Amino acid sequence: MVTLNIHRGIVTSMAEDSKKPWFRDHFREWVEATLKESFDSLHDVRRSKLMSRYFAEEVLRPRYPTLLPFAEEEVLAGVVDGTYDCGVDFISREDGVVLIIQAKYSGGKKVTKRPHEEPQDFQSFRSVLERLRRFRELRMSEALKEVAADIDWETDRFQLYYITLRQPYTNQEQEAAGGITAVAGIADLQDRTDLVFCDENRLNLELRDTMSVDNIEGKTFRLQFADNEAGAAWLRMGDSDTRPCFIGRVSGSQLAVLFQQHKSSLFTLNIRNYIGDNGTNKAIRKTAIDSPTDFFSFNNGISSASNPNHAGRA
Repeated sequence: MVTLNIHRGIVTSMAEDSKKPWFRDHFREWVEATLKESFDSLHDVRRSKLMSRYFAEEVLRPRYPTLLPFAEEEVLAGVVDGTYDCGVDFISREDGVVLIIQAKYSGGKKVTKRPHEEPQDFQSFRSVLERLRRFRELRMSEALKEVAADIDWETDRFQLYYITLRQPYTNQEQEAAGGITAVAGIADLQDRTDLVFCDENRLNLELRDTMSVDNIEGKTFRLQFADNEAGAAWLRMGDSDTRPCFIGRVSGSQLAVLFQQHKSSLFTLNIRNYIGDNGTNKAIRKTAIDSPTDFFSFNNGISSASNPNHAGRA
């Protein structure tokens, strides 16, 4: 076995428990900075709507840039406010992926504080796609109905997040693992839907994962290349005038451990999704034209193989 260290600087002090960021605190700061008013002046219903937007914009979008619209006004339009929200606080549809968030805030000083999760709330959210499918016959807000009318029920994928700062009841995570309530006439909908339950602990972890994306300077990743019977365990590409690149074989379990340790920051320098004609893609074209020797280093991926005779791209 050959060990190779991949350096990205010095590990930050964020690993210290006392300095870890907390979702509740960052959400509060974001609301006051965005609305320019006291967080304590808001009812929990309003806070819940804002929490869904905060989660979408500040926690999900940095890691999944194609999940939300680019235009700020379109993101704001995704907040489902007022009556007839059908259990949806935020909704958007981009590139065949429908994002739906329901948020439950608790812990404020206004009148609607509810410290414990209500079982029927999450059970209702598991049926949200069935309600959206019936948008023509149910009363729902115009913003919600507009997105529901655009859904392609045969091909779209669905990302459902139920986020709560209330105390969850027993077995709620197991219920989430069971997926959504079946929708008549769409047999494969369960396969195209991810249902995620986030209590406060999970929200803290999600926030820290997102913050690590912007804090990649300083991480050191340790890879162990497997022996190659045909020669060296790894190959070095590039010369002294270019950025060196090392190619070798690592186990899938090693990659899994790396992801558990470093989460999304592991992939930050290698964006694989199309994210529009923005600075990143313009820079990719510029590299290909002006610095072709750097292109491979900047735009590579992971190859996977189930056995020596069958390999593919991951």
